[in-house]
Amino acid sequence: MEIKFAEIEELKEIVKLSKEFEAENCCNGIVADNKEYFKTKKVIIAKFNNKLIGYCYGEVETKKRNTSMFKKGQKSFYLEEI
Repeated sequence: MEIKFAEIEELKEIVKLSKEFEAENCCNGIVADNKEYFKTKKVIIAKFNNKLIGYCYGEVETKKRNTSMFKKGQKSFYLEEI
């Protein structure tokens, strides 16, 4: 198994898998996304035998204020979907 950040040429595969997840209708809120949407995200993919089997994505954000877990200016990764 290979896990890595997606490259731009892999977005087509990610969109296809996103559509398959939506068609499964296994839980509420799963909506297929398009290539343009994924371009704005940090996408991590999982491949097995060179076939895309899963992905997750989110965004890196810089904290604007101190909280109980983060200091102002610290970066964190917000996971949107897995």
